[in-house]
Order: sequence, then C-alpha cells, then structure tokens
Amino acid sequence: MMLFASSRQARLKWTRPELMLIVGSSVSMLAILAIVASLLARERDDAAQTAAHAAANIVQLIDADVLHNAELYDSSLLGMMSA
Repeated sequence: MMLFASSRQARLKWTRPELMLIVGSSVSMLAILAIVASLLARERDDAAQTAAHAAANIVQLIDADVLHNAELYDSSLLGMMSA
C-alpha cells in the first residue's frame, strides 16, 4: 500500500521536459485559436460586404425595371391620347 502512495506523489511532480511539452502545446493551441478567430472575423466582414453589394445591385435592378415600366406606360398612354 505504501508503494502505491509514493508512486502517486512521484506522478504529481513533473519534470522539465514534461512542463515544456505542456507549455509548448498550450501556446500552440492558443496561437491556432487566435488565427482561426481572426480568420472567422475577416470572413464575416467579407460576407457582410458582399451581401451589402448584392443588395445594392438588386435595388439598382428594381429601380431600372420600375423606371422602364413607367416609361412604357407613359408612352402607351401618350399613344392612346394621340389616337
């Protein structure tokens, strides 16, 4: 029973290479997390910009279509009045 208790205490004390591995892994994980977060933020901004551009294009198309239809109705009414 005493052998088991002493091995447990020995396990709780880490050596320098083990600590370096843990610290290095933690720093690497945090660096990857920061890179992924920045990429996600950049992609979100790009998607919002693309959506705004697409919305502006749709508004321009609708405006041009309404203007074209109004001109057609106007010319039709003028033709009916002159006939």
